[in-house]
Amino acid sequence: MILSISVDRFLSRWGLGLAMAMGLALPAGAQMATAVPPGADHPLAAAPDGVAPAVEDVIQPRPTGNTAPVPLVPVAHGHRFTVGFPQSWAITHAETDPYLTATAPAGEPAMTTEVSWYAEAPGQVVPTLLADIREKGYTMTRYDAVMVDGTTALRLWLTDLPEPGLPYSFITVVGYSDATAILVSYYDTRSTDLDNLLSQIHQSFQRGAETTAPVHDSHP
Repeated sequence: MILSISVDRFLSRWGLGLAMAMGLALPAGAQMATAVPPGADHPLAAAPDGVAPAVEDVIQPRPTGNTAPVPLVPVAHGHRFTVGFPQSWAITHAETDPYLTATAPAGEPAMTTEVSWYAEAPGQVVPTLLADIREKGYTMTRYDAVMVDGTTALRLWLTDLPEPGLPYSFITVVGYSDATAILVSYYDTRSTDLDNLLSQIHQSFQRGAETTAPVHDSHP
């Protein structure tokens, strides 16, 4: 289940004001997108300000419930975290950031997903991420806040990236009280099916039992 919550309320949990955090990177044309399935039963849905109003998104496809989920195989990075990917994707582990990289096979739409882990609270990580986006001049077309692994997560959609053949990026920042995970997917084309697949991959992230120390000291 993907439940969009108030971005302002979400950022306040990380000690970040909406104007301060979003003002670092969001152009005037960026839109907040929501994806609240019918019958969503998460407690936040019942709160007066728990669900953000729907906003029409004409820039990029919004994930929908009309596409059948793609079977994902859980991939663990040691005991630190687990993310699901299609069986055919190539997986690489590393001792430096990003600690896990997954790439779609030749013959499929070009996609690469990188997973980073920081032993710092999101209030320390997110401002640096947004400042980096601003300084590099990327265009942020859409953003929202959702629940991932039972905690709050910020999602950002970027365009105009300089990576050869991969001009689009989808970022999910999963914030815990003492750590932050960042999933970044780069891709070459936009479609509802692809957006749904990337959302499904990012939504599958789960924190492991040993995540209070830097990731690089233990991995497969």
